Amino acid sequence: MKTRILGAALAATLVGCSGGYDGAGSSAIAPAEKNEITETTSAIGPPAGIELPEPVAAFYSWAQTAYSIMNFLIENGDGAVAPPDIWAIQSNLQRMNDHLVALTAEVTEIRKRGDDQNAELHEQFINDKYAAIQSALGWVAEFPDDYKIALNQVQTTADALKNNFWSLGGYFIFSDYPSPDRFDPRLATPTFVSAVSAWITIRAVGGEWKNPPLLHEYADVLDWVVSTTNASVTCNDLQDINEKTGCQGRCEEYWCKTSSQCYDAIAKTTYYAKGTETRLPTPPPPNVCPYYETPNWGLAGQYAGTYAPASYAQVAAAWRAYADM
Repeated sequence: MKTRILGAALAATLVGCSGGYDGAGSSAIAPAEKNEITETTSAIGPPAGIELPEPVAAFYSWAQTAYSIMNFLIENGDGAVAPPDIWAIQSNLQRMNDHLVALTAEVTEIRKRGDDQNAELHEQFINDKYAAIQSALGWVAEFPDDYKIALNQVQTTADALKNNFWSLGGYFIFSDYPSPDRFDPRLATPTFVSAVSAWITIRAVGGEWKNPPLLHEYADVLDWVVSTTNASVTCNDLQDINEKTGCQGRCEEYWCKTSSQCYDAIAKTTYYAKGTETRLPTPPPPNVCPYYETPNWGLAGQYAGTYAPASYAQVAAAWRAYADM
């Protein structure tokens, strides 16, 4: 009879990401829900064939990990996945645990201004499910023949985040009363991508059908996250006449001012890019320095890049490519 090692600690080893989480309070490793696998293990075995990126304190780390997994499967096939690869993925997610804690603290601090109780419930769900994904991977790495419960566990997590993802109460949409509901991908996306990645690799270990329709549904969710992320950051180039007091308070000066202004609806933050000012005659001639406000899509894309939409778009494309193989 095989021995199952229970209760091994899932200790995170990296410092949390910028955003100010000081380590106080609850860990992201929370008790898993009833009927979920909670056993975790440690093992020493042959090196993994899959090469995963070094986890860093950034939102794109989960996208990098997921993309590396898909590249490995697309290039080598399901049969190349072995228990050491599962250990490598589990270890990678485990080491990013502190980063998820920091992201959760940052995101829920904004969300609690609108709905404290709902924010707390969503935070607990995300933390529990992220821990459950790690434990499921650890289980399959040690007992690859006994994968079906773990497979169901991670699929349940992915489906919970997939279903009604666009609606009020979905894990990507925050109630922000009295302001309009606010989209924020930082809380749910790491767990969703990790759940789908775990589901894909555990399914490969068990030789299960890859279920292309479901993979395309998962890709649809991630594509929606990408497009909504890009739409959440807007920038405009502005030009207008700026009046200033000159002559030591005895006269008015007129300046033609150009600048750029961006609004990040995810973080509820406005950014100002320094522009130029050109002195005009007093009074300004007609039609000099006409007012305009035009979108600056390039600058908006730079600010939106904080949320790694291009990296997650690559993951969604890889899921579709793998589904259609």
